[in-house]
Amino acid sequence: MSKLNHLKDLLNIRVHFNKNARNISDTRASQIIHGLFDQGTVLPFNPFSLNPNTILHLINEIIINKRSSVIEFGSGLSTVVLAKYVQLNQLPISILSVDDDQDWINLIKDQLRQHKCDSVVSFVYAPIKPYSSENHMGSWYDSEKITQALQDNRLDMVVVDGPGANTSRLARFPALEVIEKNLAQNFFVLLDDIRRSDEKIILNKWASTLGKNKSLKVSWNKKDVYGTLVCGDGFSSGPLSY
Repeated sequence: MSKLNHLKDLLNIRVHFNKNARNISDTRASQIIHGLFDQGTVLPFNPFSLNPNTILHLINEIIINKRSSVIEFGSGLSTVVLAKYVQLNQLPISILSVDDDQDWINLIKDQLRQHKCDSVVSFVYAPIKPYSSENHMGSWYDSEKITQALQDNRLDMVVVDGPGANTSRLARFPALEVIEKNLAQNFFVLLDDIRRSDEKIILNKWASTLGKNKSLKVSWNKKDVYGTLVCGDGFSSGPLSY
């Protein structure tokens, strides 16, 4: 066997090991998440949903670092799970969910009503529009609608799982640029799909632009499906992994 083929085999083994570890972590996280809901509940995970272990990280962040004001770009199953956790524990937490598809927002609203946690979430319907700034040009959500909804609210947790990568190159970059003035002194950002090259670039660009006046910690590794950006003191909130 040539050294090149041997190296390829080793890389394939590592990829398989990382995928198996993710599957184990997601299975365990899914069991914890389903425990929040009535017996017999089937949650609509789809290919665009945050992984169960990713959602568990968000719940950990709320528990451990006491996040209280959340914005998410891209509504979905995570919206329902976080809202249910907040409702069950009667936490003083607000969630603002942004999406560009009104029919999808209506579907998520139905899920929230079904699980009696609809009072926790406010929605912003923000269609995709051309976006231009000093640092980025492309397409993004209607930023004016988001700014109007936020007003002077201070955000300490940001979840970026939209818009879709087909919107434009570095499609998710504008998120922190638009809400920067609303960020609390200490905050946590989760960017999904970090295995994609665009998302790696975005996370590094955020750290570079925001880091001029803040101490930021950037984290991801090859087995992760998301990256995080943390500003300020806090405890590690990453879920148990294998």
